[in-house]
Amino acid sequence: MHNTFRVYLFVSCFSFLAACELGIEEPPPDGLTEDELKDWLAEETDGEVVFDVASEIEEGDCAAATGGELACVGFCGDGVCASEEEEDCGSCPDDCGLCIEIVSICGDGLLDEEKEECDDGNRLAGDGCNPLCLKEECGDGRIDAQEECDDGNRVAGDGCSPRCLTESCGNGRIDTGESCDDGNEDETDGCTVDCRRPSCGDGIWQPGEFCDDGNLIVGDGCDSACRVEFCGNGRIDYGEECDDANSADDDYCTSTCRIAVCGDGFVNVYEEECDDGNDEDDDGCRSGCFEEYCGDGIQQTTEGCDDGNTEDGDGCSSGCIEEYCGDGIINNGELCDDGNDDETDECTSRCTPPDTTNEGGDCFETGRCADIVEQMNCPAGVRYRSV
Repeated sequence: MHNTFRVYLFVSCFSFLAACELGIEEPPPDGLTEDELKDWLAEETDGEVVFDVASEIEEGDCAAATGGELACVGFCGDGVCASEEEEDCGSCPDDCGLCIEIVSICGDGLLDEEKEECDDGNRLAGDGCNPLCLKEECGDGRIDAQEECDDGNRVAGDGCSPRCLTESCGNGRIDTGESCDDGNEDETDGCTVDCRRPSCGDGIWQPGEFCDDGNLIVGDGCDSACRVEFCGNGRIDYGEECDDANSADDDYCTSTCRIAVCGDGFVNVYEEECDDGNDEDDDGCRSGCFEEYCGDGIQQTTEGCDDGNTEDGDGCSSGCIEEYCGDGIINNGELCDDGNDDETDECTSRCTPPDTTNEGGDCFETGRCADIVEQMNCPAGVRYRSV
């Protein structure tokens, strides 16, 4: 380690200073300016001089100028050389001189507690003690080597991390408030440009999503799982009653994704015989979506009767027409029916043949037939007279 001299110059006569106190055998050239004198002294002492200009120091005030730590060791004109070699220091005007203090400087490995925070024997940056002998610490407010920033604290999320690294999306580091950071601006690689993990509803269409409209609201065309909403996709989306993934109208779910019901106008082949879009009867399709027909036991306005079968001769014909004497059809209880009420033809108005053999009405073999029933009971081949 080399001693370093702090020199207080009396600027009114600095060009006449004796230099022996600094180990300089020759005085400085005459006529030097203050800066020139500093350069000369630095060169003569191999740079081991620190200058403080004390323009107002008066004779004998060296101790005051240096905080009482030293006295004036050499004063021009006092005839005393400050060095121990008793060399002739030369002469200079009265009231001019040097105040010399042996001090340490940054990088000499000696800690000056009043002026230095550290001194590691060098003036290199990045080793914990900077070239100004100030500690290199994140959070000291100084941007030291290997620091990207230093905002005077070690709080995360304020733009400068607790390790004094710049916090920004895209720097490849996951900072406070970020869920990822891959150092690029690719939206489809698992980390978005705002350093968020992709998720359904973020408005960014990622692999595996069929849509992404920036929300998780159902019923707007893109559901909360980022799937396209439409009738026929096999999922019951918002506003749908069913969805069987087809466009058929003849099953339990219509092409509009409504549950098939009687009266909707669509024939559900599994439960309905007909569906005319209403719940009215007597229009060909009953309110229960069953077809109306002759013989179903329900008399429609177009039917004269309906006895639940299609047999003739039982009072209601197979065409659901009421059977009666004179309708031209031989029904049960009729022996004939010529469709008129002419008594002189082959069938009387009572639908019986006329009696041409027994005016008295007596049955030829069985006796008198009192009424039509008895007449009908007369033996076969026996003519009778109407009563």
